[in-house]
Amino acid sequence: MNNTNKWEQYDVARNRLRIMVGHYSELIRNEESKAAPDMEQIEKWEDEQHELSEKESLLSVDDTSAIAEINNTYGPLTQAIMKG
Repeated sequence: MNNTNKWEQYDVARNRLRIMVGHYSELIRNEESKAAPDMEQIEKWEDEQHELSEKESLLSVDDTSAIAEINNTYGPLTQAIMKG
């Protein structure tokens, strides 16, 4: 993989993680607005958000296996979210 492609894949992976974090924020906000929010579900989404944020902060452009895993795992999910 050339250097430009490596950076492009890195940027895509980071953006996908950010989309997922934003998606969980929206789910949390919607749940919190209910008369009787499911606090257990909110906690699960917050945990997932935290995990994704950690992945993003630890991600390195040289960690091509992590980048590929993120892009393969979250690519279809982020596409579905964006189609909304």
